[in-house]
Amino acid sequence: MVEKNIDSLEITPIDEIFIAGLTGGITGYLTSPLDLLKTKLMTDTKKKRYEGLLDCLSKTIRDHGVGALFQGGIAQVLWLVPLTATYLPTYEATKRMLTGCRLETIKF
Repeated sequence: MVEKNIDSLEITPIDEIFIAGLTGGITGYLTSPLDLLKTKLMTDTKKKRYEGLLDCLSKTIRDHGVGALFQGGIAQVLWLVPLTATYLPTYEATKRMLTGCRLETIKF
């Protein structure tokens, strides 16, 4: 069995891109219920079906089931993965460039 010392684990630029995309996708999917409820509340201007966030949540689950909260979750993932896979590593590379720190010197 090969043991790795976690203190000397190095992160490559490819690792950064992968991790950023993965976290963006997870975040997008897990926050899609709140985005759905926010959209329902914002578009409910004339009929006034909902009295607030909790009312919107309970009526959505009652009328369409819990799965309805994740409608649009895949769309969230599809736009957040490429966004975070490019934005976060670019941000980190720029920060390292400005501070003079190289990726190879970062150890966890």
